[in-house]
Order: sequence, then C-alpha cells, then structure tokens
Amino acid sequence: MKFTSNIVPLIKTQLQNDKVDLKIFSPYLTGSAALEIAQLGKSAKVYTLVNVQVLASGASSYSAIKALLKKKIPVYYLPNLHAKMVVAKDRFVTLGSQNFTERGASANFEANVRVRGVSKGVEALVAKMERKATLLTPGFLESVNNAAQALAGKYDALRKQAEELDRDLIAAEKSRASAQRGERAIDAEVRSELAKRPQSNPRKCTIVSRYDEKNAKLQHSLKGEELLTWSVGKAPHEFKPQHRYLCISGAGKLGWVRVNRTVYSFIENQIDMERGEIRGQVHWEVGVDATEQACKARRGGYNLRVAVADHQGKELCHVFMRYNTEDLDIDPAVLLRSTGTPKAPIAERRKAAEWINANTESFKEDIKRIITTPFKFQEKLTGDRADKFFGGDGTSHLLCLVELSSNVALRVIDPVETTAG
Repeated sequence: MKFTSNIVPLIKTQLQNDKVDLKIFSPYLTGSAALEIAQLGKSAKVYTLVNVQVLASGASSYSAIKALLKKKIPVYYLPNLHAKMVVAKDRFVTLGSQNFTERGASANFEANVRVRGVSKGVEALVAKMERKATLLTPGFLESVNNAAQALAGKYDALRKQAEELDRDLIAAEKSRASAQRGERAIDAEVRSELAKRPQSNPRKCTIVSRYDEKNAKLQHSLKGEELLTWSVGKAPHEFKPQHRYLCISGAGKLGWVRVNRTVYSFIENQIDMERGEIRGQVHWEVGVDATEQACKARRGGYNLRVAVADHQGKELCHVFMRYNTEDLDIDPAVLLRSTGTPKAPIAERRKAAEWINANTESFKEDIKRIITTPFKFQEKLTGDRADKFFGGDGTSHLLCLVELSSNVALRVIDPVETTAG
C-alpha cells in the first residue's frame, strides 16, 4: 500500500512499463489528467458525472470530457457517482478523495492510497456501478453543454458572491478570535493582580432564586452571612447597606454589586457620573461601561469604555481602558463612527479628544476614583440579574474583600456547583 496526496504521478509511474486495462472513476473532470492516465492504459473507460449543474458550475469542463471522446476513449455518465478510483486490471486499485481535476492535483488537500492487486470485492463493486452507467455520446454532451452555458453566468456570479461572503465571515471570525484572546489576556491580568493584593478570608455564598409576584419576574441574589462586615488582616471594614461596590468575577469581569447584610443583588455594569467629576471639564457628562459589548467596539484587551458627552448629553468621544485593580491603562481618545447617540459638532468632538490626550493622568485618576468608590443605588431593579454575573441557581462561590490602592473591592473565587435547597 502506498499513501499520497496527489495520486496522478504515482499512477503514471506505475503504468509507464505495465500497460493494462483501466477503469477510471472521477465525478469531476477538468484539465488533462484523466486523458493522460487513460492513454497510458492498454485500454481505458472513464466514468463521471455529466449534467447541467456540473458543467454550468465549472465543477467539470466540457473541453476535458470532449478531449476524451476525440481520442476514442469511452466515457460513461454515472448518476450519483462519488467514488474517486482507478482500477488497473489484476494490478492495483487507487482510492481517495482526489478528482482528476486541476484543483485536485494542485490546490486541494487530498488523501489517496494505492493498493496492489484487485480483490473480488472491488470487482463486484465496479460491476455494480457499471450496470448503472450509460455510454456518453457526443450529441448528448453537446446538449448538456448548451443548456449549461445558459446558466454559467448565474453560477459564476453566485460563486463570486459566495466567495466574498466567505472572506467576510472568515475575517469576522478572526476578529472575534482576536478579541477573545484580548479578553482572556485582560481577565488573566486582573486575576493575577487580585492575587497580589491583601485580602480577607473567603466567605461562602450561594445563588438563590425567588419569584417576585409584585414585579412578575424571577429574581436572583447571592446569599451569605454577615456580608457587610469584613476584615483584611486586623483592619475591620464595614460596607454601607444598599450601596454598590466594585466586584470582580471569577473570570475577571468588572461590575458593581448592591450589598446588604445577607444578600448581594443586581450587578450594575455601567456608571453614569455627575457633572463636575472630571477636573477641568465641569460641564462634561461621563459614563463608564464594563459590558463585553461596549469593550468589543474596539479591538484589543479592554474591560472599560468611557463615553464622554457635553452638557446636553451629546457624544464627544470615547476612551478605552484596562483596569487590573492596580493600574488603569488608558488608550488615546477616539471618535467612534456609529454608536446610536446624537453627536456634538465635529470640532467640539476633536477638541474634547485632544484635551483628554493632553490631560491623560488627571483624567485617568478621576475615572479610577469613580469606579472604586462605593455609591448609593438609584433604582432598586437596575443592573444585570445576579445570576448573569455570579452563575445560575444553586451555584456557590467563595467571596473575599480585596484592598486596592484606594478603597476596596469584592473578589469572586471560582464557583463550585451545588444542589439548590
């Protein structure tokens, strides 16, 4: 047995000094490979597909089939043929994926084997296929080709359209994979920095669900004991009830969780700052967005997007950031094309971006202060449900308090699945 990606040279070498009767099976034919092999045999028969679709789509070429007929080589059309095979009487059989086409010999990834000898099983299979085959006449070939030519233009246009779509889909998939790599990198960076920070002993909490009849919806909360009282080393820390604190998931995602004594609920993933929070720009309105969708608006490893607006709420610019609990890296401000938000005049937008890029350190410190400072919730049911951030009903976690360079944050340690009570 011999294995090869291109079976044509192997067959030619085998037949150079051993002319035998050949039966060639190939659904598609282009180029001269089938003719060259057939002419090396003592005799030869070729079995293939001959129909309007095959010729119109270019899977087989009219010229390749006609060349065989001109050389008096019998060609048979065999409906539903899928086998790619050469049977050299009493000598060998080739089996594989390769059609006798130009792409099959050059562009495609093929796999083929040549086996010495021809078994009775192979002979029986060939005989069965031959009984289903019909001898191709020049007149029938011309009729099929004429019908195919009427459709060839449409097939070519559709093929080009499909190729363009394939390129777009592949590019989108590469972009998605690149974004995922960026996400994994920043998530790993966040978890690494968390491990370096002073933190409290872990405390077990479990997601529980209940149906809120008043609001007609299922609510999810993270329940535990004494969730307002924490200590890091000997230093006690008391949370303010019904405030939101920065929380970092086991995957490294950021959110702001509403705290109470035995229940944590409703993760905020966006913060809207009041005017005056950005030093030097007292009229600006600024919003921080930690959702995956927001961060994917620009390729790279980001976990925060800051949207800057003027006093009328019209968009000025956006700033993408990477926060790892220790550092807040900031990219230059950008003007996004399509965000669905009314935009300020372009001159004002450019001026805002220039100001941020010139005052990076001050702007960065203001954002860092805001995202790490606890704040009072405004509406009871705002934000993501707790299960979206922590996990489904019955999922247990270990939580601990982590000291940041300023303020504190909650850290979620990898969940352990349990049975809901």
